[in-house]
Amino acid sequence: MLIFPIEELPVLPKGKGNKLISISTKAFKEKSEFMMDVCCLAEDSKLHIHHEGKTGGKTWTLKDLEDYISSRAKRGRVLPTGYNGRIMLEEIPKSSEVAPE
Repeated sequence: MLIFPIEELPVLPKGKGNKLISISTKAFKEKSEFMMDVCCLAEDSKLHIHHEGKTGGKTWTLKDLEDYISSRAKRGRVLPTGYNGRIMLEEIPKSSEVAPE
C-alpha cells in the first residue's frame, strides 16, 4: 500500500498516463504485485480496508497509516499478514465515524 499527497499527482494532457505506484515489469507479468484499488482521503478521515480474511476488514487512522506514507510512484509496503484475497478501500469521513459492515 502507498499513500501520498494528491499535490504530487500532476495534471497531464488528455490521453497521457500517470504513474501512481512502482511495480516492476517482472512482478506485474508474474502477477505477484498489482494494484487492487485507489482511494482519496481527507486528512481528518479514516480508511477502512475490506478484505477476504477472517475479520473482513479494519478501520485505520492516518496515524496508523504513517508507515505507508511516501512519494508518488514509489514501491509502497505490503499490508500485514491476514489481508488476503481481494482488497477494497473505503474512506470513512470524520462526520460518520462508523465503520462499515
